[in-house]
Amino acid sequence: MRWTPVQTVLWIIVVGSLGLSLAGCARKPAAALADMTDQQLFQRGLQAMEKKRWPEAREAFRYLTRMFLQSPYREKAYLYIADTYFREGVEGLPMAVSAYQEFLRLYPNSVDAPYAMFQVGMSYFLQAEKPQRTQENTRKAVEAFQQLLERYPTGEWAEKAKQYLRLAQQRLAEHEFIIGKYYYKKKNYEAALNRFQTMFAQFPPELCNPEAYLLTYRILQKMGRYEESLQYLRQVVQLFPGTAWSREATTLLNSAGSNVRP
Repeated sequence: MRWTPVQTVLWIIVVGSLGLSLAGCARKPAAALADMTDQQLFQRGLQAMEKKRWPEAREAFRYLTRMFLQSPYREKAYLYIADTYFREGVEGLPMAVSAYQEFLRLYPNSVDAPYAMFQVGMSYFLQAEKPQRTQENTRKAVEAFQQLLERYPTGEWAEKAKQYLRLAQQRLAEHEFIIGKYYYKKKNYEAALNRFQTMFAQFPPELCNPEAYLLTYRILQKMGRYEESLQYLRQVVQLFPGTAWSREATTLLNSAGSNVRP
């Protein structure tokens, strides 16, 4: 079917009118925000957060930060922008990191700085892969929690940071153990030993997998370093009492006598 010139013109007018109508609708939220005071914008953002309307909350808070440079609500608005990303879930965590860091850049001495620093660490921590995978985000979480503890060694967020720092370190230690055990199974004992000893040096001993101590003992046995190998059995007994690992280490120590032979 071919259109006449008149029909074509009418179609262009209809489509153009529809486009203008949609554009007008798209501008309505911004126009509504423009009529609000900073306090109203702040309340609008809070109400949207309560309803878990994260983009809507961010829009209100962002408008406040741009248009009311001297507002007493501006500091909290920046913080809540970061919170909306964090609460959106895993997809929002990378943006949460950037938003919390922006808040800390603008308000380094804020009373909320410890919280924002903790949230940076948590944003990385929640993005971490399983121990078998690369642990870049876990390492960043460790760094963030350590920075918080260096600057604010006491307080609510410091205590929480200590808990998650320990969990993050345990994940890193387990990552090293998995790689070391892989080398051990491949009979690459030198590489396995390097992994295990690096793990022992970097992390609290109780966070290291007890099997790593027993495998280190066996590697040193194979290398003929008998006396040195005994210390790893003693550590298992001391660090993990009452466990199957401890009982195995005790049996090996009892059978060793003064010298251990393969």
